[in-house]
Amino acid sequence: MSLAKLSVLQLQRRLCGIQPSSRYIKIMYWGLLGTIVIWTLFSTFGLAFQCGADSPHAYRSERCSNGSVWYAVTAVNAITDAALAFSFSPIILRLSAKTRTKVKIMMLLGGRTV
Repeated sequence: MSLAKLSVLQLQRRLCGIQPSSRYIKIMYWGLLGTIVIWTLFSTFGLAFQCGADSPHAYRSERCSNGSVWYAVTAVNAITDAALAFSFSPIILRLSAKTRTKVKIMMLLGGRTV
C-alpha cells in the first residue's frame, strides 16, 4: 500500500511541479512523504513484532497485542488516503476549466477515500 501512496504522491509532484514559489505545495508534498514513510516503517515493524521477536510467526493472545497495532495502522492509513485524495484540490482549482468539470475531477480523485 505504501508504494501505491508514494506513486500517487509522485504523480502529483510531476503534474504540478515543485517550484520555489509554491511553498504550500512543497510543504504538503514533504509532509505527506514523511508521514507515509514513517507509517510504512511503523506498520511493517509494528505488525511483524507484535508477538515478540523470538517467535513473531506464532500468534498467542497472551503475548500479542489485541488489535491495538492494527487500529493505529488502519487509522493512519485512512488519514493518509484522505490527505492524498484531497491534496490535488489546490491544483485542480487553478485549472482553467468549468467549475462543473473541476468538481467532477475532484470527486473522481476523492473516491479514493471510500
